[in-house]
Amino acid sequence: MRTTILAALAALALSAVAFGADKPAAQPAAAPAAAAQPAAKPDAKAADCEKQAKAKGLKDAAAKKFVADCVKPAAK
Repeated sequence: MRTTILAALAALALSAVAFGADKPAAQPAAAPAAAAQPAAKPDAKAADCEKQAKAKGLKDAAAKKFVADCVKPAAK
């Protein structure tokens, strides 16, 4: 039984090498640093919109709708 298990593991290891498992997986290209910066702006914009909604006394669905509309970029 032990020999059978060891033989099966050896065969599995050899098949993995035969199919290229010893090569590291290709890493996806890193996103440019400039792409990471705009992600911070929407968070700041959302926080500002939430403050505006609170100042207007909006609650629940009305506040959510106001924030969603406020965060959307202006149509050009």
